Amino acid sequence: MLPHFRKFGGIFLVLLLCLEATASGSRYRVVEIQPVRYGDSVAVRFAVQHLIENEIRRSLLAGLPIILHIQAVLTDSRKTPIRKLESLLKITYDVWEESFGLRMNDGPQQVLSSLTELRQHLQRIELPERIPRTELSPKKTYRWSIETVAVILTRRQNEELKWWMVGGNPVEEDLPSQDRTTGFRLNLNQLIQVFLKKDESRQEYRQTAISAPFRITPTP
Repeated sequence: MLPHFRKFGGIFLVLLLCLEATASGSRYRVVEIQPVRYGDSVAVRFAVQHLIENEIRRSLLAGLPIILHIQAVLTDSRKTPIRKLESLLKITYDVWEESFGLRMNDGPQQVLSSLTELRQHLQRIELPERIPRTELSPKKTYRWSIETVAVILTRRQNEELKWWMVGGNPVEEDLPSQDRTTGFRLNLNQLIQVFLKKDESRQEYRQTAISAPFRITPTP
């Protein structure tokens, strides 16, 4: 019985190591969440550490895009939601040019020359949408709650995403709505529903973090 025990014990150890290697791809962190003040509005900025590691790094260097779905919720001291911001950050690698790309929502793409430069940019992510100061009170304290989901796209999903981002679907400005914010919001919601369905095989890694409490000082 002992040889069989050793055999299956070795297989079990290999499985544990494989699971550990797979799980390590999700060990990135969302840190340094802070409000950013722009005159009469407020935005949110944060850092993502250790995202481009292990399975995510291998998939990216093989040419598979990484999508970072970001949700930022601003709450008051009673944990009442004030505003919810949502963005999609696409990370790509051109295997022929050996360069990396970063694109937030449907904005312009930044071209980066190295993994080091890419990681540096991920240390300073700022969502484009801003909240007017008139919606916030200097007498209250607030917190930002950030949830990110990193998804490794298949090649088919990547092609559909390219088509989607270049205008394959209507945006809010083309449709009547009671809650218009940016032209990308409608696209993003439909994108998540259509292309990132739970029944489609994919890898995703989720992280959440909450900022320290802060106040918004009155505008001088």
